[in-house]
Amino acid sequence: MARLSSRVSSSSKFIFFVVLGVLGAGIPASAQLVPNRTYTQADGLPSDYVTHISQDQLGRMWFATEKGVAMYDGDRFRTLTVRDGLPANFVYQVVHQADGTAWIATAGSDLPVRWDGRRISPFPAEARLTTPVGHMRLDGHGRLLLTNRNSLLVWDGRRLAEVVTQTDMGEILPIDADRFASCGSQGCHLLDTSDPDSIRVRPLLVSGISVDPGDYSIYSALVALPGGETHLVLTTRILSGRLQGDTLHVARVLPFTTMTLQHAVVRQAGGTGWLLGSRHQGLLKWNGETRLPEPVRLHHRSDRVLIASLFQDYEGTVWVSSFGAGVVKIPEWGARLIDRSAGVQDPHIWRFGMDHDRPVAVLKDGVYRLDPASERLLPIWAIDQPRGYLKRGEQTWMGHFPYVTYRDGRTGARRQYPAGDGVNDMEWAPDGSVWIATAGAHQLRATPTGMDTLRMPGLPTLFGVEDIVRAGNTMWLLTNDRGAVRIAADTVTHYQVGDVRSVAESDSMRLIGTTDGLVVIRNGTMERLDTRHGLVGTAVIGIFPASEPGVFWVITRTQIHRFRLGRLERYRSLLPLRPYFATANRLHLDTDGRTLHVASSFGWLLYDLLAESGGTPPPRVSIAGVRVDTTDADPGAGRFTLTSASGTVEFRFLGASFIDEAGVRFRYRLEGADPNWSEIDRGTPVRYAQLAPGTYTMRVKAVNAEGMESAEEARFVVEIRPPYWMTGWFRSGAFILLLIASLLLVRRRITQVREEVQRKGRQRQFEAIQRIGAGIAHDMKNTVFSLSLLAKNLEKRFDQPEFRRDAIETLESSLDYLSRLIERFHHQSDHHEVRCIPADVGQSIRQALDRLQLPEGSDIRVVDRVGSGLVALHDRQALARVVENLAINAIEAMGSGGTLTISAGIGDGVCRIDVEDTGPGMSAEYIRKKLFQPFHTTKTKGFGLGLYTSRELVLAQGGTLEVESKPGKGTRFRIGLPILGT
Repeated sequence: MARLSSRVSSSSKFIFFVVLGVLGAGIPASAQLVPNRTYTQADGLPSDYVTHISQDQLGRMWFATEKGVAMYDGDRFRTLTVRDGLPANFVYQVVHQADGTAWIATAGSDLPVRWDGRRISPFPAEARLTTPVGHMRLDGHGRLLLTNRNSLLVWDGRRLAEVVTQTDMGEILPIDADRFASCGSQGCHLLDTSDPDSIRVRPLLVSGISVDPGDYSIYSALVALPGGETHLVLTTRILSGRLQGDTLHVARVLPFTTMTLQHAVVRQAGGTGWLLGSRHQGLLKWNGETRLPEPVRLHHRSDRVLIASLFQDYEGTVWVSSFGAGVVKIPEWGARLIDRSAGVQDPHIWRFGMDHDRPVAVLKDGVYRLDPASERLLPIWAIDQPRGYLKRGEQTWMGHFPYVTYRDGRTGARRQYPAGDGVNDMEWAPDGSVWIATAGAHQLRATPTGMDTLRMPGLPTLFGVEDIVRAGNTMWLLTNDRGAVRIAADTVTHYQVGDVRSVAESDSMRLIGTTDGLVVIRNGTMERLDTRHGLVGTAVIGIFPASEPGVFWVITRTQIHRFRLGRLERYRSLLPLRPYFATANRLHLDTDGRTLHVASSFGWLLYDLLAESGGTPPPRVSIAGVRVDTTDADPGAGRFTLTSASGTVEFRFLGASFIDEAGVRFRYRLEGADPNWSEIDRGTPVRYAQLAPGTYTMRVKAVNAEGMESAEEARFVVEIRPPYWMTGWFRSGAFILLLIASLLLVRRRITQVREEVQRKGRQRQFEAIQRIGAGIAHDMKNTVFSLSLLAKNLEKRFDQPEFRRDAIETLESSLDYLSRLIERFHHQSDHHEVRCIPADVGQSIRQALDRLQLPEGSDIRVVDRVGSGLVALHDRQALARVVENLAINAIEAMGSGGTLTISAGIGDGVCRIDVEDTGPGMSAEYIRKKLFQPFHTTKTKGFGLGLYTSRELVLAQGGTLEVESKPGKGTRFRIGLPILGT
């Protein structure tokens, strides 16, 4: 981008990219709108035309624009322009050194200018270039790499030297900690910067596909995935394969004929997704597989955003700058960063100390602990230039150049001991003492009562011990030139393996991390592992035992590896760590076994080693073949149909991996046949025989050596057609016929049952009439007999006056009895249609009590215990009739004296009405056999229909009628009526 800017003026560049924006196609409306924060001129940017993004050692973001460069500290912007010493306001790029120096490339100068934090000064070299610098990059040794139209140059702090002469040099992009690539119209060059005194340059060769020189451009990029696969991104396609030495062995080609890729892909921290800047399609997200990238919307107001640059900061957040739309901040997966916002002025963490089992930060002004709730750094001990901190129980030890201070938290006692040439590190020993690493030749051992020099047989003289590491009951002293010394009880072992940065051990092996690789010691043999064995980077700065026995985390400046079964496996990339703090006491693995703490110059970083977004990219899976009997089906069709006469179905799977092809396995499940997932090795087919008719879906996932499944599964549908007698139409027809036959049978049976019910109903009615007639005949028999005797004597004795008087009295008495008999029968058989409504029970009961008449001269007392407000579903007239009937029966049963009690209440979900008397009571056998029988009565008057009719009326209201009685103890009738809601 910067090289193109050198050919045209600032205004013409702006017009050029505005035209591109008008001509470019917008992102489709279906593109995903990511959660983001946009910064424009309204927020303090000097211009919305932002060409480049960078970050300095303090974590501040720098934005290069057409109107100056802006520094953003998370709160506000500060802008540098020509008034501050810039040659021009149009800024192309900014890079930052560890000491705070910023190199700024502008349109008004062939070489960048330098900003030291206070003022801007010109480039210190006397040489002048024929074309302006287009791109800049710092290598691991602090050298400044520059490209322009004609060459690649390096500034080592003393002189500017030309390394490569080639037309159209492009951006300098890192492959790993020590290698870079720069691609131009004539191809790509690889830069090896591992040697601090020189830079080795060689052309990049492409094997497996021919690449024309015109395919390269300043937008090309060479980027390595964590798993070893490398992508060479050209303007219209991506070449994917393995980078071995100076050759890219291409395994597949991804053509993007509908778009022009503008910028290098940016890997998102902790995952395998990639972001691409497209000149016409804006920002694209790509998962590294063969499918096309997905568009990402950056603004609500517009999808047409011209991408200028992509950048990922220390925290893992992706920043996107654009031509005319400002800067967009996209939160992504990555490390959590505790920085200046945690409450400290300078977030540079020298190293970690230990507070019991928790790490604490050692800063230049004291020791701080991390509060997990607020994510703020809280001061523990304020002191200038601390060098270590240990606390256990009531003992606290502080190392500060050149002293060691002990403090007893229980008594408040405090002692200070001299530490010779200065403290480098401190660690607890198994016996409870504190071992102190010094910059001189004498290492120290301290207790609350004093300090002495660490002495034991066989311990060599060590100068400048950098770190002390404890592994169980074993102590290690690490030096930067004499190797490592292992001290176990009284046994001292000296491993002279170079500059040691980290160690770890288990029962069966010892691992030593050096600046040249990993040393593995087991069974008395020593093996060195480096980049040829899968190690990314050369310096191993941290080794920690994993939760799985025999497995270790191996950490370099840019990569987290897993070491197991004697092999190194790339697990996840780290944000690049600065060389000067890449030592063991600046890393700590938490007690949970998954949280990695990193002390850095820009704050406290926390990585979740077991987060789902991490790990090596899993292989891509596909179904390579499907065979039905002897017929091969097309696996790309995704579906195959066969008849029930077919026999065997066979599937073959393919999982492409650029990491470990032989380690790929498959997990599969045939839905409809397999209840669970199964697993097979690579190359083994899966067969099914005599499958029942139906639809089956084969689902398969590829699994790499680390156990990670492919992101997407492959599917193939097999449909087995059944014979006609098992088809749906045949079964439906048979079911319909059976249903019709069943309906006819049911209809016939219903008719039979209805006729039977009607017949039995007529029979019951006839029997009832017979019982009523028998009762009437029984009650009228004596009257008829008296009248018949009167009729016989009428002729004989009619002349006798006394007989006539008796005859008249007998006739009047008989007529009166028959009249009352007819009235009673009419009252008992009076029909009433029951209609239940929610009504007050008390009102219905008092209606019955108002009609109640007590016999004259009787000593019967009526007690009313019916409250108000009792609402139940009932028929008022029917309930009053039942209560009246039960009360009359009770009065007649008690005779001349007693108590009739009527009460009502709610219980067990019903309304209960009790009619209780103190009469003679009844036996259980009489209640069971005769009480509710019609036309049965113990009274001299009546037909025995009262209780029978009362029970029928209660049942018609949905209620119950129960009776409790014992001879000599009275009787209680209980009516149960439904309440509201039941």
